[in-house]
Amino acid sequence: MTIEIRDVLKDNDFTATYRSVNILPNKPTKLQLMDVLSDNGVVFPLTASNNFYLLDANGKGFVVIYNLGLDEFYYEMLSKAI
Repeated sequence: MTIEIRDVLKDNDFTATYRSVNILPNKPTKLQLMDVLSDNGVVFPLTASNNFYLLDANGKGFVVIYNLGLDEFYYEMLSKAI
């Protein structure tokens, strides 16, 4: 199943933004995403599915979806408008 970013943005309310003091790669691992959440005070294990924005130290942005039922993270790197 392919998830389209336009459907994700239409169907979800992204109200949380987490910042990383580190520079994340273009394809962050589950562990790297969990580290950012942990650094921002999120307690594990997660108890619900979540949608949020993530910004790294260089301002690189991601839309991240955590699916509790699958225990998996999905993300899309964002392009910053200039």
